[in-house]
Formats: sequence, structure tokens, C-alpha cells
Amino acid sequence: MYYCIKKGNTLVFTFILALQFLAFNRGMATTYTFTGFGNWDDPANWDANGVPPSTLTSGNTIILIPADYCDLTTDLVIEQGATFIFNVFGYFTVYDFDITIGGTFYFSGDLNNDSDCNINITETGILNNEGAVFVNGTLTNGGTINNSGSFNFGGSGFYNFGVFKINNSGNLNINNNKSFENFQTVEVNDNASITNRGNFTNDGTLQINGEFRNGQFVSQGTIGNNGIIKGMGTISNNGNFMNSSSSSIDPGLSPGTLTLNGNFNFEDGVYNAEIDGTSNYDLFVVSGTATISSNSKLNIMFGYTPTLGSTFDILTASSIDGEFIYPENVTVSGSNVNAVEITYPGGNTLRVTVSGLLPVELISFGAKPQTNYVQIDWKTASEQDNRGFEIQRSADAHQWEILGFVAGNGTSSVPNAYDFMDKLPFQGMNYYRLRQVDYNEGEAYSPIRTVEWDKDANAVHIFPNPANGEATVTIDMDYSGEASITIYDAAGKQISNYPIFINKVQSRSSLPLSGLNPGTYSLEIKAGNKHMNKRLIVK
Repeated sequence: MYYCIKKGNTLVFTFILALQFLAFNRGMATTYTFTGFGNWDDPANWDANGVPPSTLTSGNTIILIPADYCDLTTDLVIEQGATFIFNVFGYFTVYDFDITIGGTFYFSGDLNNDSDCNINITETGILNNEGAVFVNGTLTNGGTINNSGSFNFGGSGFYNFGVFKINNSGNLNINNNKSFENFQTVEVNDNASITNRGNFTNDGTLQINGEFRNGQFVSQGTIGNNGIIKGMGTISNNGNFMNSSSSSIDPGLSPGTLTLNGNFNFEDGVYNAEIDGTSNYDLFVVSGTATISSNSKLNIMFGYTPTLGSTFDILTASSIDGEFIYPENVTVSGSNVNAVEITYPGGNTLRVTVSGLLPVELISFGAKPQTNYVQIDWKTASEQDNRGFEIQRSADAHQWEILGFVAGNGTSSVPNAYDFMDKLPFQGMNYYRLRQVDYNEGEAYSPIRTVEWDKDANAVHIFPNPANGEATVTIDMDYSGEASITIYDAAGKQISNYPIFINKVQSRSSLPLSGLNPGTYSLEIKAGNKHMNKRLIVK
């Protein structure tokens, strides 16, 4: 403790005392404090509680206060509810070992891992960094990373299945030829940045409110976009930027302006432009040439009812090569707009002009999965000469089929509610939209809504959830025979296994939970060749 005071870390000292006081009052909780330097497993480097176990369980805490450095010499598991704190200047180095984070990591110093070290953050894990992290091995994030410091990746693979937030003035540096793969969410918030000299693949959502520097100096970075890129920040493109057929550019945050410095090619991707008012609409600003290929698509989504002749400039560039052509590769949805005109004044601006309106104002439209079907609901604020609504479904948002037709209310000045059931949804992703038609055969399309349908997952229910002491699992599926329920903790360790029997009518099983610590668990239900997973919270 004297080291902390001598270094002027009074706040850290007070914080540690507070943690130790809380640990004492929790009875079973223990705080392990590293105050020396050198090897992790040397008892001389720890306080009276000794070397912590390789698996830190819920309620317990590890605090590193290295006088110089600390070398981890064993695999380390931080379970949900456990805490690891490294908030004093120094170095924490991991050689040839793995770290699994199911609890919370706090870093203000330097974390280094070598090429043989794997860091795995589970669904319940949190890593908070205010210092410097150097990843030279692999890192798999299934939880949450909050980075306000420097995060440097030079390892063999970074796989983000959770949420990676870069906050304040934090930064993520991807070194030459290294690969970062995003499958869920990366947020670059105000004043934060990503510098990519390697390969950044986006299969999820990349939200840029700060700056994404793709390529720097002589190093060429590559962005492969297969997901969604949105935000109100800046992309500085000095490398390669590739858009696949499943990619989209969604400027703003419903709506707003996204800026790209350099050249940009939409390629096979989609530009989703939201228009919510005369001065509130998406804008994509490209400092170089914006290229629109024959396979590029433009979706214009109105969130309000415009007047005939309203204009919106949704893309500006030094020059525009190619064009979106209505209606060949342009769709319009929302509100009662049924026709637009696309022009390119000056060869550097994409302008949308409202050229047709339908007399139906759609105020809501949604689709939600139920036990055996998908429920589709929508409301109108007013209608005029409305013949009705065609309900359409697609597996890829490109090829559409008609599910049914619901008659409209003709002319009405009061709100009207409608509903429809899709009794046979696709297994996997379902896309839904409405085609509204009036008596003169004018038409307009609603925004697209998505539902991910898993027939087997919808057949399993747990109640109560959260539970305490016991839970009930009901299974309603077309299967009869032996099955099992296996409980795993947040680190993926099997806790228990229960054999059950399922018949083709609803089966009900009681699940004892006594002895389980509070937290989040995963239930795996095996029935024949089907494997289903559900989350259970024990309180």
C-alpha cells in the first residue's frame, strides 16, 4: 500500500481499501493484491491472501499494483461477478497462457500478450481499458469492450461477436496485414478513432461517430463491408474499400451526415437514405469520386409525409460516376410517396424529388415472432380511396412473394388498425413489407421489417426467468424420444445434465437450481439431431 501513496495514487489507495472493506463484509469474498514485481505465482509478490486461484469466482477481486511489471504464468479465468483491476502504472504481460473473462477487467496500465496467448471474453464479460493494450495473440470478444485508451492489435486474429466501444479519445490500431473481423457491433464514438493498416471485415454493424482511418502513410488498409456502416463521423479512405451485395451504407443515426474523404464505390451494395423532414434527412458526403455501378441499389425511406415537388440532396461528391435509376434500382418506402424523380445536377449531387403521392398515411408497421407464427400489424392515420394492402415476404429482401391481401377502409379521416398472420415463416431470416394500392392502381411500399425465425428455439420456454431455486422447461416440438438438458456457466463449463423424455405433445420438466450462484447460464436442449440453446438467469 505504501507504494501507492508514495506514487501519489491516493485515489487508488482509497478505492482498494473500499474494495477490501466490501469484500470483508461479504464474508466469503476475497481480494488478492499483487504488490511486488515479477512472476504471478510467486507468493512473495502477493498480500496475506496469497496467490489467487486460476479461476476467480463471483464476488472475488484481483488487484495488480506492480512496482514494475507482472508476468502471468498460468491460465486465468475471471468468472461472472468477479473483478480484475489493474489501475497503476506498470506492465502486465501474458506468455503462452489464456485469459477467459466472464466478469469485469479494469485496465489503466499496459497489458501485453504474446503470440501464443488467447484472450476470450464471454457473453457476460466486460473489459474496460483506460491504458494501453497490446494484443499479439488472438482475442475473441463475446461480451463488451469499453476502450478509452490505446488498443493495439498485431495478433493472429481479432474476432468481435459482442460490442466493442471506442470512447472519448480512445483509439484502435490494427497493424499491417492483421485481421479484425466484426460480427456484431463496433462503435467509434465522438473524438475516438480506428486506424486500419490491415484488414477490417465488417459482417455486423460499424457505427462511426469519430474517425475511421483506412490506410495511413505507405500502409494500405482494406475494409471489406458485408454489413452496415452508419454514423455521423468521417471515413478517411487511403486504402481499399469493398462493398458486397449484402452491405449497406446508412448515414447518420436516423438520420444524419456521414463523410468519406477519398473515392468511394458503392459496387454491389445498398445506400439506405432516411428522409424524416424538409431539413432532416440522410446525406453522404464524398470528397472524391462516388461511383455507382449497375448493381448498386438505393433505398429511400420516408418517415414523414412530404409535399409534392419536395427535393432532397442525399449524396454530394466532387464527381459522380454512374447513376441510380428509378425504378430499376431505386425503391421508395414509408409515408404515402409512390413516385420520385432522381437527377444529378452539376454531375456532383444526387437529388430526390417527390413526384407522386398516395392518399394513405402509414404511422406504424411491425412484425413480431410468436410461438407458431409471425404477427404483422400496421396502422394508418388517414386514408383516401385506399383499396387495401398486399402483404409481401422475402428471404433475401430482393425476391418477394405475396402472402395475402387485407382490404382498406376507402376514405377515412380516423386512425385504422390492421393485422395479418404469417403461419409458415421461413426458417431463418424473413423480410416483410406492405404494398398499398388505391382504386386507381397507384401504389406505395412500406419500410421493410425483419424477423429471424427459429422454429425449434420458439418451441422451448423457461419460466420463471429469472428464477430462484427451480425453473420449469416446456418443450413443444414434433419429436418423441429421449432428450437432455445441460446447464453451462458463463465460462462454458458444464454444471449439470438432466435426462428427459419428450413426446409429440407439450412436455414439461422441472429444473432444480439449488447450489447455483446468481448469474447467467446457458441451457442446451438435445433432442435427436436437434440442439437448442436458451439463456437462464439465476437470481
